[in-house]
Amino acid sequence: MPRVSGAGRPKVVTAMRLSGSLFLIALGAILTFAIHVQTRGFSIHTIGIILMIAGGAAAVLTLFMWSQRQKTVIRRSPGGEITEERPAADYNDSPRL
Repeated sequence: MPRVSGAGRPKVVTAMRLSGSLFLIALGAILTFAIHVQTRGFSIHTIGIILMIAGGAAAVLTLFMWSQRQKTVIRRSPGGEITEERPAADYNDSPRL
């Protein structure tokens, strides 16, 4: 079972969002700088620039949302009772962009 962070989302989701952003940036860079093809009707270089901008914006948004997440500690007592709490020490330790 994945660990819960924030609003019940696994930590893997944030890593996948950041990885997807980096993939868009890399794909855009390849289309912009490594591909030398002339086409009619659209420019592969322009599409590459658009992908790099979209990847950069998605990365910034992901990092911003990652820094804003709420840290919740879920504990199970020996009697089976489940409690959720947000420790006071976690309020100010989030990095800010």
